[in-house]
Amino acid sequence: MFNCEKHGKQKELIAIRIYMDDLVIFQYIMEGRDAGNIPWLERKANAVKKTGMSSIEAFYATNEGKFLKLKDDPTVALYGGGYSLYKDEKIICIVGVSGMAHEDDAKLVEEAVKEYLETK
Repeated sequence: MFNCEKHGKQKELIAIRIYMDDLVIFQYIMEGRDAGNIPWLERKANAVKKTGMSSIEAFYATNEGKFLKLKDDPTVALYGGGYSLYKDEKIICIVGVSGMAHEDDAKLVEEAVKEYLETK
């Protein structure tokens, strides 16, 4: 299990959502956060689905001139915090974090997924 304290995030209030296919299989909203984070989680997941890369990678790609149509798409958030897991070159899972600066959201979810995969 991922330990936020180990990564210096123990005081951060976040929301987490995990999708498999289009089904939400896990969601946790920390006390102090509210349902207002859900649209961010959905939009970060949509960024992953529409670009095939993490939402932070899509953020940087957009700044380099790629995915420009997505900048005006209200269903997409081109900010860090959406992360995909692949199997056989297909996205099988999307993990989303919202509540911190988007770079911190991205770093936390990336570290958590990496730590989880190292145990498998």
